Amino acid sequence: MVMLFLSLTGFHLFGQSNKNAADSIKLILGQDGLSDAERIKILKTAIANELNPRNDILFADEIIKLARGKGYTEYIHYAYMSQGNAYKILGNNVTALDYYFKAADFSKENGYDKGIGEAYATIAGTYKQIENFKLAVDYYKKASEIFINLNDSLNLGFIYVNLGYGYYSVGKYDSARLLTLQGEPIISELYPKALNYVQGNLALINIRLGEAAAFEALEITLQDLRSKGDDFAVSDYLSQLSGILRDQGRVDEAIEAGEESLMLSRKLGLKEQIRDASENLCDLYAQQGQYQKALEYQTQFIIYKDSINNLEVVNQIGNLRTEFEVGEEKAKVDLLMAQRKVRNIYGVALLIGLGSVLVLAIIQYYNSRQRKRTNRLLIEQKSALESQKEQLEQQKAELETLNSTKDRFFSIISHDLRGPVNAFYGVSRMIKFFVQNKQMDQLEVLAEEIDQSVDRLSALLDNLLNWAVQQQGEFPYVPEKINVKAMAEDLVDVFRTMARSKQITLKAHVSEELEAWADRNTTMTIIRNLVSNALKFTSKGGVVEVLALADETYVKIQVRDNGVGIAQDKLDQLFRLSGDASTWGTAGEKGLGLGLQLVHEFVELNAGKIDVRSQEKEGTTFTIWLPEFTLEQVSAEA
Repeated sequence: MVMLFLSLTGFHLFGQSNKNAADSIKLILGQDGLSDAERIKILKTAIANELNPRNDILFADEIIKLARGKGYTEYIHYAYMSQGNAYKILGNNVTALDYYFKAADFSKENGYDKGIGEAYATIAGTYKQIENFKLAVDYYKKASEIFINLNDSLNLGFIYVNLGYGYYSVGKYDSARLLTLQGEPIISELYPKALNYVQGNLALINIRLGEAAAFEALEITLQDLRSKGDDFAVSDYLSQLSGILRDQGRVDEAIEAGEESLMLSRKLGLKEQIRDASENLCDLYAQQGQYQKALEYQTQFIIYKDSINNLEVVNQIGNLRTEFEVGEEKAKVDLLMAQRKVRNIYGVALLIGLGSVLVLAIIQYYNSRQRKRTNRLLIEQKSALESQKEQLEQQKAELETLNSTKDRFFSIISHDLRGPVNAFYGVSRMIKFFVQNKQMDQLEVLAEEIDQSVDRLSALLDNLLNWAVQQQGEFPYVPEKINVKAMAEDLVDVFRTMARSKQITLKAHVSEELEAWADRNTTMTIIRNLVSNALKFTSKGGVVEVLALADETYVKIQVRDNGVGIAQDKLDQLFRLSGDASTWGTAGEKGLGLGLQLVHEFVELNAGKIDVRSQEKEGTTFTIWLPEFTLEQVSAEA
């Protein structure tokens, strides 16, 4: 998966260039009579078109020599950033970070705020790649504040895409997709040259989420990148694809992708890609029993692993950098204190003429007062530091809670939209069937149903997003009177298209009078997940029913199907999320194992209870009890 590097023009895209143009630029640089300003512009163009990152390092050095002392702040910043990007491509993270920090410091000295933001964002991306998330978050926050002040939409779009890359790296694919999609329209409009990378990253995310069509999308992106000579991106994507194919047991295809990735990596001298491809190929050949080849790739992996900069060293640079910035501020304070002491010494010197006795008395008095003042300042500073520490700890805890809740909302939104959206695959098959059989009257009816489904899906998305906006670090719980019949019919409408695509009968049996006292959003999520699961695990011609009746002080709601049922050994683990909780539906639908955990959690949030009865090949019935609405509850709430 490709990390996108920020620069003066938004990205520095290694390899996505025209080789003939780069060669022509080198010839122009050899001509006599060019001014320094003209040479700098030509060198900048050469960096943007050069295929070899080692040549970019040389071009950037030349820019710095020509531009220094002439007020060309943006060009010098660009040169430092280009050198950092080149060393990062070559697998030298330590030197890359050094140049990124040089770019940030130079921009600070010259008041170039955009350059500071770009350097911070790229530094954050580097720390994120080596899984130092604390420093990554710190620098992303600094960069975001700068870009917001500058109203810089493009660079904010880059940050969205790179954060999506980070979530992909740690296996949070739903969050990765949402963030990448958030950055895609910005980059498409303002910097379409980078769109191939965004589309390639999105294809890898969708493959990990189980979307078969994403393989074709990735192949289209690879063809486009090959036509542009972007060997670096092709190598990186092929390496990721090889790992995915290996995980799916497609060993021969995985080897083919891994060998091509290794060939391109060797061509460009990309140490990290060579290391990763060698490790992957070692495992693949071992699976085939070709142990000699596996040993060769294992040896190559060890060599390149040892040659790449140690991640501990990179982290130490970040820690030393933080200490340096703190020390720099302390040095300023010390200098001011020293200047103040010098002025006091001048005052004391003037008093020497009044006599040795008077001088001694004044010195004694001054020293005594100074000690008291110093002690008082130390006490005040200590108290202020302790107060600041407590505030920072509190803010850290709040941010961690907010971030955790945000991730949960991303997962809920993605999970609740998956079923209705997947239903359109069945609709497309129905359209093909009607067209092939020339049943045009059925197409008109289906078109009307599609319009209604889109409206309902849009309303569902609006409700989910509004709910997410209301959260302040935890799931909102606002109980209210809910008409159970209206809620059940709304949910049946949302899933009607999905049911029809699988030829399943979906109906609700609820009396008008039933009213529950619960939080509307979490209750809708409970029933929505149970209906979606019932449709998912019910075969063609089956029946899914939503029923409700009064049960003492509760409203009893049942979602019943005659589907495949649940094995007894899985019932005990049903409401706990685990690594193998994901299950395939009767039509190949992919689940994440998240829905039933949310159902259990939200039922408890609403002071309810849940039960499940199931028998394999005969069906499943989920029963939930929610408090019945009474006037006493309204009075207590008021």
